[in-house]
Amino acid sequence: MNTFPALIILMAFPLLVVITFLIFLFTRIKVCPPNKMMVVYGGVGPNQDFVCVRGGRKFIWPILQKYAFLDLAPMYLNTSVTGNMNQTSEQVYLSITLSLHISPEPGFAENAARKLLGLSEKQMIALAEEFVKAELSSILFQFSGFEDMNSDREKLADVIIKTLETRLEEIGLRILNVNVKDLRKS
Repeated sequence: MNTFPALIILMAFPLLVVITFLIFLFTRIKVCPPNKMMVVYGGVGPNQDFVCVRGGRKFIWPILQKYAFLDLAPMYLNTSVTGNMNQTSEQVYLSITLSLHISPEPGFAENAARKLLGLSEKQMIALAEEFVKAELSSILFQFSGFEDMNSDREKLADVIIKTLETRLEEIGLRILNVNVKDLRKS
């Protein structure tokens, strides 16, 4: 009797199992590029809906877990509002450009995963614009007169940032820059 084929099969079977296991393992490891944040959801742990990963890798269990990416690149929001000043009741037109991005910092990242995951960049900007427009009128109301606002645009930009920061944090966005494009009496 020739036992050589049986011996080859006995040696090849464990090798095939190891190779299959390695292929399975390497196809389940997902790498997160440095300009994105990976959100892993489903079966990530007790009392956790998701895990945010930035610039690393994560093993994704098939069937139990899924993943998606959030882009950390800056987004630009152009918006304007017409509102009344505090003491003078003057109508003022304010037009600004905001540079925003999804912040990977703790707190911001989780809020972004909850509120922005699955939205396109246009939808994210539209959501941010709702928050911004709601606050811009109150910003105009903080100033005593048009000259006060127009004379110090840096102060105006600082007030805009301070007022909008907490609102935008609710959806995981951080302000990079504010540019006051136009400010005039209307």
